[in-house]
Parts: sequence; structure tokens; C-alpha cells
Amino acid sequence: MAAVFLAGQGAHAADENSAPGPSPDATQVDTDLPDWMQPRVREVHYGLSEFVDSTSRSIDRFFGTDDSLFVDNQSYLRIRQELVTTRGNSASDLSVRFRLDLPTAKRRIRLLIENEADDLLDRQTVNRPNSANRFFDRQLEGNNSGLGLEQRGTGDGMGRWKNSLGAGVRVRSNLDPYVRVTSQRRFVLDEEDRWELNSFNRLTYFDKRGYVARVYYDLNHPLNEAQSVRLVGQAEWQEERHATAFSQSLEYNQVLDSRTGLRYAVIALGDTARQKSVFDYVLQAYWRRDIHKKFIFLDVVPEWHMPTEPNISDYWALIFRLEVFFGGRLGEGRFSSSKLQ
Repeated sequence: MAAVFLAGQGAHAADENSAPGPSPDATQVDTDLPDWMQPRVREVHYGLSEFVDSTSRSIDRFFGTDDSLFVDNQSYLRIRQELVTTRGNSASDLSVRFRLDLPTAKRRIRLLIENEADDLLDRQTVNRPNSANRFFDRQLEGNNSGLGLEQRGTGDGMGRWKNSLGAGVRVRSNLDPYVRVTSQRRFVLDEEDRWELNSFNRLTYFDKRGYVARVYYDLNHPLNEAQSVRLVGQAEWQEERHATAFSQSLEYNQVLDSRTGLRYAVIALGDTARQKSVFDYVLQAYWRRDIHKKFIFLDVVPEWHMPTEPNISDYWALIFRLEVFFGGRLGEGRFSSSKLQ
């Protein structure tokens, strides 16, 4: 299997068991970077990863126990640079996400520091249950900073619902404190054919924006160890807008080799506040590549948009995205960005 992309939603997901994928060639190179660049990259990455891991364990030890030196710690830092080109215009965006995990603290909490959007049409929130899906992350990101604490949920997400509580503050034009409750579960509908349904539900109350309710479902069917089809739907109601944004996609995911994945998707985007509730149909190809030792990833995503609203013609969009992960668990497959949410 492509161990690079196996993980144990992330922003939100329960640990899970995954089908193994194709075995990589023992002689296969694990980097696309030139030889002269690798020592410098290794030095910088090692230093930052050690800093993230040691800092998180020290803080965990202060609030928890000495076991913090030995237990699994899922703290990480992710830096993402994205370039979007469409209709002759280009826009770039740099986003940072840092999660401080405190596994031995009494109430098992996580600290999240991020500058990513939390709105439906800017991001998707649940991990991919099948190995062929794990190459892929979210389609778009937005600008939004936040700081919050989240209690690790009760339940395992399999036999019963996994519930968690969180609180923090979002930074837009001003501070907006929030509290939220999250509930998620994975259902195995047919063990023989491996049909799976993932459900993610969240209710958030913002001091200024009011209530935001989000639901997400992911119906997944692995065709084999390297291919799967998925039907994904999500909706988000915002009290501030008195409207619901939603999306629906049908996807075919494929592991091409131990470091590369490809997705084809048909996507419908909607918003009840717009002139037409379904305002765009998108044909998407999503190519994802582990370009260096399981912690640097490159995405290339061409899209063909077919808007339904008047006076808007069809157009191409092209997304380039580079992600770098820093943390203490390299080589265990946790740096699939679909997992690190």
C-alpha cells in the first residue's frame, strides 16, 4: 500500500482500519527532489519536526503525566501554499495549521491554531475511509484565523457515536468566540462488499455570527485495494445568512502507485441564497503526489466549471498546491492531509 497516505478526518475524524494497497517496489525512490536540495530540506524539516514534537510533549507533561514522553502524540504543523488560476487571473494563498495534542491531560484536549476557512464551500471536513481516497484533501481554502481547544471525543466512531466538545475564537475582521459540539460515526453497511457510510455532524454557536449547523455524509465503496467510488454530500446552515450552502459529488479514486493518487469527480455546488440554488457544476481531475519522503505533497487540480446563473460562461480553473508537514511521527503514514484536519 501507499503507506504515505494511510493514517489512523483528522480535523474531526475517528481512527480507522484501512484495506492495504499495492506493495511498492523495494527499489522505488521516495523523493522527486534533486540530490543537491535534499540535505537542506532534511535539516530544516528535522529541526522543525523535533521542535513541534518536543514542545507538545513538554506541554502535555505539564498538564498531564510523565507518560507524555512515550505515548502517541499527534501534534503537527502544516504549511500550505496554493495558486489558483482562472479566467486569466491568478491568486495565491498561504495557510498554516498547527495542532497541539495533549493525550495525557486529564480531559484529553487538543489546541488548534489555524488560518483556514471553516465554511462549507471552502473546505470539506471528514477523512476518507478507503486507502484510494487518502491521497486527497480539500478542494479550496479560505482566509480565516482561529484558536481553540477541543476535547477528544467519547466513543470510537464505530460501535457508537463519537462526540466531542470544543471552544475557541475565530479571527475575521474582529474576534468571534465560539463553542461547538461534534458527533461522528462510521457505519459498515455491507461487510462482504465493503460498503461504508461516514457521518459527520457539528453545531457551532458564534458570539457574533450566531448558530452554524453542518452535516456531512460519505458513502464509500472500495472496488479493490487501489480503487473506490464515493458519493459525498454536505450542507451547512448559517443563522447569520439565513441560508444553506450545500455540495454533492460523485468520485472515482485510484492509487496509481505507492506515491501517487488520482481522482475524477463530478461536483454540484449550491446555495439557497443565490439566484439559482445549484449555481455551479464542476468536472474535476485531482492528481496528488508525495514528492518527498511522506511529508511534502504536490497537488495539481484542473477543473471545468459550468455555472447555471445567467451571463456567466463556462470556464477553466487550475489549482497548484504544495503542502509540507512537520511532526514527530514521520514514516507512519500520518501525513496524509486528508487525515490531518
